[in-house]
Amino acid sequence: MKIRKSALVDALKVLGKMVSQTSPVEIQRSVRFLGVGEQVGLTATDGVESVTVEVIGDAGELEEFAVEYKALRELIRSTRGGEVEVTGRRLDWPEMEAIPDDAVTVELPPDFGRLLALAAPVVNLREARLALRGINLFRDGVT
Repeated sequence: MKIRKSALVDALKVLGKMVSQTSPVEIQRSVRFLGVGEQVGLTATDGVESVTVEVIGDAGELEEFAVEYKALRELIRSTRGGEVEVTGRRLDWPEMEAIPDDAVTVELPPDFGRLLALAAPVVNLREARLALRGINLFRDGVT
């Protein structure tokens, strides 16, 4: 699967906050790639919550695999040029809960991923103060 290097770097800024590089559970150390055609979804989980970022790539037919986050970072550092070819191995990823039919849909701004990437460096999952453990989504913007 081929993905633009810049798109992958931006996605990893968000997914890196969810990945636990020291976890004994391989799924929690990995990023899942699920692609069909040009649409590629990258997913990370901590075992309770998961985050998915969609990027444009070249997946061809249905392609699904996982790569450890650390190996992915090394691949990006060692690859020259604007495109990265990513390969991995199949992992049994946990099923995601279906979204209820009566769920509220909220329109996000087009640059929402950039806003999350800007806020992500100040998030600390081990912080005692709850306000610093995540990103607060507020009606008037991201705080």
